[in-house]
Amino acid sequence: MTSRLGSILYTLHELTSTITQQTIPKEPGNDFPALIGNVSTLPTDVVARAAQRAAELLALPNGKAYGNTATNNSTRYLYASNRNMSPNVTVHDPRGDTIAIFATSPQLHVVNQVYTGLQQIRGMMLSEDGKYIAAAGMMAGGMAVFEVIEGGANLELKARYTGIGSVQLSSFVWL
Repeated sequence: MTSRLGSILYTLHELTSTITQQTIPKEPGNDFPALIGNVSTLPTDVVARAAQRAAELLALPNGKAYGNTATNNSTRYLYASNRNMSPNVTVHDPRGDTIAIFATSPQLHVVNQVYTGLQQIRGMMLSEDGKYIAAAGMMAGGMAVFEVIEGGANLELKARYTGIGSVQLSSFVWL
């Protein structure tokens, strides 16, 4: 999955759980993209031998920043889901999978890891106004809605549904 912010391309690599940041050449075929950064999406306290995979990449809409104004609101944020934080597919981290939050300037870097309580995040979507992220766990945890806070640098759980039909969800549409 890729996301383009201006003249920079961000690519999420599922099997290595990394995001690359690179330039977009001005003219096709005349230049190679320059690699600016390559950053892991995984939290530092991940369970040993866990079979994690990055899954979704979202970009906060341009000019959107919510919550604490002390945060640098000119910074753009990316949100990457990490699924299956366990060394065994039948044993999951009780904190659930994470959504990694990245600031894009001055260079791509992790600013937060939010444990979701979801197991095997399969779908994630940012609301059109950039104020909420909905995410679903395929194996457990149901679906959760997080508010984007602290100017985009953090998420706060606002709602969770674990009732009938809440397993094996994979995508969302905001209306």
